[in-house]
Amino acid sequence: MIEKLNHFLLTKVNSSYTQEELTILLNTFYHQHKEKKGNKKYLIEDDFKTFATNFLNNLTEEQKTDFEKLSNPRKGLFNTLFYAISVFYELVKKNKRTEEGKVFLVRFYILSEIKKKLFRISFRKTKLNAFKLSQTDIANDFEVDKKTYSKWLELVDLKEKYFGRKQLRFDEYNEIFRKLFTESEEDFDVKNKFHEYKIRLEEKKTLSKKDIIRLGFELIDNPKVADYERAQEIIQENNDFDFYHSMDKYPYAIAIKIINCLKSNS
Repeated sequence: MIEKLNHFLLTKVNSSYTQEELTILLNTFYHQHKEKKGNKKYLIEDDFKTFATNFLNNLTEEQKTDFEKLSNPRKGLFNTLFYAISVFYELVKKNKRTEEGKVFLVRFYILSEIKKKLFRISFRKTKLNAFKLSQTDIANDFEVDKKTYSKWLELVDLKEKYFGRKQLRFDEYNEIFRKLFTESEEDFDVKNKFHEYKIRLEEKKTLSKKDIIRLGFELIDNPKVADYERAQEIIQENNDFDFYHSMDKYPYAIAIKIINCLKSNS
């Protein structure tokens, strides 16, 4: 999905501006960042092109690898958005320890922010909902097959709305993602819950029965046969989980309900 989005954004930017317009915009954004307090020591160049050229030419071999991963989804093998977020977090963690790393992070961040500003202005001419996704893209993001994904839609009351649709707008993708990724009463607050979401993306976006039983009974080791049997007894007593035997993997939004049920009855 992320590779499709990256290609879409680049295509729209390239078709929205002449080279002269693009240069003016990029220089404007660059000088806006340069004028901000604390940025001047990191932005010593006079224009955006020189800044970008120097940034790329002065990367270490390791930084080049990190930059290419985050700038080129194909090289980073970002089959899912989750993996991209995880790689970016690790990049920050690794580089903030040294002065050289801090310089790289700040300049990389400013380069990314300028790119995002350019994209946002481009959306005034072409809305993001022109970007289309397939149901398979979402299934791939959650690392399940289409059959399991279809069952998930039914569990979050979206199957009737989206069943049989070959393409989805970005806002529709966002609706499905939130339904599968967050609890029913949870606000989707990336700014204040970044680290919580990072862990969830890495470890809990899709959970197996083994994961659910281990977390529900708060086990250190993998569950034993007796744990599976006890879990089955508890779930059978709860009419809300009739679907439990029809699939082997669950999205976080559904899995957390079963986990909480096991915790309260263990």
